[in-house]
Amino acid sequence: LSELFELDPDHDHGGAIVEHVITADPQNMKHDDYVKNFTSEEGRYIRHLDMLIKVYRKSLNELSDVFTQDKLEVIFGNIDDLYELSVLLLGMVEDCLEMADDGEEEGKGKCPQIGSCFAELAMNNEFSAFSVYVDNIDDAIKLLSEIRETPEVLNMLSSLQPSIPMFREAVLYVLHRDLLEPIYHCLYYFEIIQSLMHTSTDGGDKDNFSDAYGAMLTVKAHIDRAASEHLPKRREELQRLTVGGARGYHATVRKLRSLQQSIDLWDGPGISVLCTEYIMEGSVGFMREGSKKKTDRHIILLDGLAICCKAHTAKKSSSSLQTPDWRLKEKLNMRKVEIRD
Repeated sequence: LSELFELDPDHDHGGAIVEHVITADPQNMKHDDYVKNFTSEEGRYIRHLDMLIKVYRKSLNELSDVFTQDKLEVIFGNIDDLYELSVLLLGMVEDCLEMADDGEEEGKGKCPQIGSCFAELAMNNEFSAFSVYVDNIDDAIKLLSEIRETPEVLNMLSSLQPSIPMFREAVLYVLHRDLLEPIYHCLYYFEIIQSLMHTSTDGGDKDNFSDAYGAMLTVKAHIDRAASEHLPKRREELQRLTVGGARGYHATVRKLRSLQQSIDLWDGPGISVLCTEYIMEGSVGFMREGSKKKTDRHIILLDGLAICCKAHTAKKSSSSLQTPDWRLKEKLNMRKVEIRD
């Protein structure tokens, strides 16, 4: 793990790191696979909420002259309720899985039945916390936009830089997207519930998933309506970026590997080893410090790398070997990049 997280794309690792081969296909996934997918995704989502609460909100609370409690409530809404809900749901699911494991040891192996976890919380209207959250999100985004236009606030954010590097930039350019994730995680619940219901082999478990889905339809309609009316572009962006979920994960891996094949002269570990998230790409004018000459570059931005390429000038071959679209010029390790706004 240490080698993986400290991986330097500029260093030759001698082929020691081998890309993990993804064998699971969403169309062939079994019930157990979807359960594992859910526990992994829920754990990741809880860590995301933890970051919003303990990094963003806690740090902004130190600037109480500007970020009053009222403003923090506008920005973060009822995020504590969402955190408690997810922790509770994951705990209930893990208890069910532990009971299923005990049953296997006693020779009574059954597919894990976690439908009751969703049904119990849905029947108690616990998922309505998402409706409250989405009602607040427009005000949160609006307040963050106002912050970008206030020099006094920007200076105060910069004062936190020594203890939290890049915090000012994170608040200005990342926080609004991080705040949207709970909304789309709720929509992920509907996808995973349907997948679990269709793959479960237990009739009672299927009924529980069906009951949960039905009880949550009001919440889904609420979120769908708000997202379509107010957040269409952000919704499309977040769905494009999301790695979580079976389809999202495999689609992302395929995207990263497709990028790898489109770039000539690549060396070192593969893109899917160094990165987990495709963000965007496009053409830019590239200027180095001290030079007045502008060069055209195609930039592929990932969470771990910014890949600078040039259009491949080689003529397309009629052979079966396809000529890559781009020729690698430079790889920028995002962990080592300083952003000057």
